[in-house]
Amino acid sequence: MNKKGIFGFIFVFVIILLMIISIVTLVYIKKNVVGYVEYDVDYNIGSVAGFNLDSDAIHFGTVQYGVSAQRDIKINTDRDAVIRIYLYNLEDIWVDKNNFLLLSNETETVELNLEVKENAEEGHYSGKLRILYFVP
Repeated sequence: MNKKGIFGFIFVFVIILLMIISIVTLVYIKKNVVGYVEYDVDYNIGSVAGFNLDSDAIHFGTVQYGVSAQRDIKINTDRDAVIRIYLYNLEDIWVDKNNFLLLSNETETVELNLEVKENAEEGHYSGKLRILYFVP
C-alpha cells in the first residue's frame, strides 16, 4: 500500500472513531440527564448604578466598574439528582456551588456572582445559565 492509501485509511478510521465516540456520548447524556432549566442572564456596565427587577430573566441591572453584585437562584427537584450549572457567554459571572447532589424535595440556594473589572467596557452583556439534572 502506498503512502496515499495509508493516510486515506487512517483518515477514514479516525472519522469513524470520532463518530462512534460522539454517538456513545450523546446516548450517555440522553440516558442520564433527567431535566434542565435555562435562564437568560444580563447586566449592564455603566457609571451609574441601576436596578432591573423584571422577572423575565436574571437581571443584575447596571453595575459600576470595580463593583460586584449577587443574585440568588433556588433549585429544587422532585427526585434525587446531581446538579450541574453551566454559564454561556458570561465571563464575569460565576456560581458559588456546582456539581452537587440535591435530594428529592430539597431546595438549594445558589449564588450567582458578578464582578465587573476596572478595565471593562461599558455596555450591555447577556448570556445563558443552564441547570442540568443528572441521575446520581
